[in-house]
Amino acid sequence: MSAARRLPFVALVALAPLAVLACGGDAKAPVRTTTSAAGATTPVSRTVPQPVTTEPVVVTFADGDSAYRAGRYEDAARLFTAYGERHPGNAGASYMIGLAKWKAGDLTAADSAFDRALALDPRHQKALLNSSRVLIELGRYDDALDRLNTVLELDSTSSVARRLQGRVLEHQGDIDGAIDAYQQALLADEHDVWAMNNLGLIYIQQGRAEDALPPLARAVELRSTSPVFQNNLGIALEQTRHFAEAESAFSAALAADSTYGKAAVSLARVRERVDSAGAGPVSLPELSQSFQLEIRMLRDSTRIVSPAPEATSDTSTATPVANEPQN
Repeated sequence: MSAARRLPFVALVALAPLAVLACGGDAKAPVRTTTSAAGATTPVSRTVPQPVTTEPVVVTFADGDSAYRAGRYEDAARLFTAYGERHPGNAGASYMIGLAKWKAGDLTAADSAFDRALALDPRHQKALLNSSRVLIELGRYDDALDRLNTVLELDSTSSVARRLQGRVLEHQGDIDGAIDAYQQALLADEHDVWAMNNLGLIYIQQGRAEDALPPLARAVELRSTSPVFQNNLGIALEQTRHFAEAESAFSAALAADSTYGKAAVSLARVRERVDSAGAGPVSLPELSQSFQLEIRMLRDSTRIVSPAPEATSDTSTATPVANEPQN
């Protein structure tokens, strides 16, 4: 066949794809294909994105408590805030935010959180007590006393409230009132070691080291591993010229906490005086016994019935001035 006879056939082949497109009644877009080396075509698969559903993270009270116990106070405050948003009527969440913020050193935020807790539950005793501690640190002593009085209206036997009263009164310059408050705390709980320490400390500050020895000897007897108690006892012993016993107390403070700088300085000082003229030996167990007898006689004279003895719940690090813990 000649070339002239083949041309019409080629033209028809070239027009065929156009005819297919023109006649297709399907409005769908053409399927994209790829051509293999052999000339075969295969469709390209396309993945259609599927919607992603994410369950919201539910924060529990235990999550915040775990962070708090681990010492991650800012994380604890954030977790308790999230929990509180889901449980707006829960005073405990606001209380824990206040506690975490206080431990983190943010007194203003702690004060606000405790206020929220008390707005939800005005009888929340822990919020009343710990908010009074924050108010003491903020120098708002009258506000602190108001909250402590509320605690005592709810529980007249609260040794912690009496002890904190002593701190407030001491700050306000009412030394006799502070001493009485510490004694009242001990009438409510004769094992309140922090009331003993604070009582001994105020005696030392007033130049009454002899009076400081019995309560501090009793505090050390109950909690010998407290560097604070051992150090304060050492100071009272040094001021009453019991240098050898003071050296032992300062050494015990450092044995309990090798980083306790005050005890290290005091130990170095008193070691230079051990061989100097001092008072005779002193019996710390006898001093402790005399203090216990004093409290019992005071209880009998005021006819206050003490609740069953139990250990105080103070377990945290000491705060400034009166060396009282946060709890």
